[in-house]
Amino acid sequence: MNSVKDIITSKTFMDIVGKKYAKKLATEPTIIGMMQERLDNFYNYAEEANGIEEDIFRNNGFLSSKSITFMPEEAVDQKAFESFKDTDTFVVIYDCNGNMAKSLRKKFPNARIIIIDPWGWFITRLTKMGFECYNKEEDIPNMNTRPVVLINSPYTNGEQDASNKYVEHQRNAMIKLDPVAMAVWCPDTFLTGGKEVKKLRQDFEKKYGKPVYVKWLNQKRDWRDSIRISTALNVWDERQQNDTTKVKARYTEEEYEVDFDGEYISTDSKEEFEYIKRIQTPEKVSVKGFKPTGSKGKQIKIKVEHKFDIEDGLEYKSNNDSHRQVVSYLRSGSCVDVPPGPSVPGKYRELNCRYSPTKDSSRSEKFGRYMRSGHTRWLVEIRYISRSLDGPALSLVPIIDLDELPDNFTDEDIFKHFNTPKSIQDKIVEMGDKSPY
Repeated sequence: MNSVKDIITSKTFMDIVGKKYAKKLATEPTIIGMMQERLDNFYNYAEEANGIEEDIFRNNGFLSSKSITFMPEEAVDQKAFESFKDTDTFVVIYDCNGNMAKSLRKKFPNARIIIIDPWGWFITRLTKMGFECYNKEEDIPNMNTRPVVLINSPYTNGEQDASNKYVEHQRNAMIKLDPVAMAVWCPDTFLTGGKEVKKLRQDFEKKYGKPVYVKWLNQKRDWRDSIRISTALNVWDERQQNDTTKVKARYTEEEYEVDFDGEYISTDSKEEFEYIKRIQTPEKVSVKGFKPTGSKGKQIKIKVEHKFDIEDGLEYKSNNDSHRQVVSYLRSGSCVDVPPGPSVPGKYRELNCRYSPTKDSSRSEKFGRYMRSGHTRWLVEIRYISRSLDGPALSLVPIIDLDELPDNFTDEDIFKHFNTPKSIQDKIVEMGDKSPY
């Protein structure tokens, strides 16, 4: 069934959503038109891909190691091409619908544009569109110049742990093609994460210097709601010895230039970026999970609004003799103060810094209020790039001497401590009680 009207008037659809809503939807031609367009695109891609839609049409969940997001034109952004030249040779990797290549052709009509389809599923279709198309980088003939590479590769391995795959694909392109410049569409973690992601980022910085352009992509504006993780377009070009990077904000149309200097922060303005960099401290909050001891015992169960219950369960190797701040690994919206006694189950994480865990109840209580303050929640929200709450999610939170705040401090006291600009204060107040934990 490939007609949206037929679908929403079918008995099956009405049984699922209810007759009232199905009839209401049938009177909304704009919504029906949008749904029909998405459905038509699905069938077109499925037909052209010879029935392999089960492997790739899983954009929102990335449930397969072959899952990618087809590139909407909005996500390409011509500004990413400003440092490139008509004489460049372009190699586009994982451009299943050809949108990246088409955008390049519009900007550089005389350039050599090559598409690499590592799966081999779209070669015929992309060749008919007029592009050179090959299965592997090694198949490219007459590659006598260092190319510009554009890549939007699969992001994860498709398993429950969602281990990233883009690091492998990007490094492979760097090694095999030795590009003079790269434009990369990938999760924010490439710019903000640690471990192997940080190593790849540092290799980019060593090879290319500072990024020329970073666009913090918006799920609605740039991806048309086809993706549910935070991503960024970042452009690197060794020919550009730039001291600053041009930035496009995620939630506004603001454009500005900053010197990231290795600290990539998605902000709505230059003022916000410079403020956050100014208040950073060497000490950060880390998170730690625990395994069970094998014995039964009391454990916590986190609820909404920063509350928790204590229930029978298992004993865990957490800091059960101390006061602690605890959050859920899969975010629950709560950051709770846990007293000595109950264990912290493996699905939760204890916060670790000089204030937690501690034997001092008043010290712990004050730190808990600091972590739940509007100012801290705003900083955590900026790093909210996935459902899980790990160390990088707290990497912008400065650890200060809490003795410098009154015992009954408020957000106003924190604003005074950090000399927070009025525009940022207003944004934090506007957040209300919203919690990214």
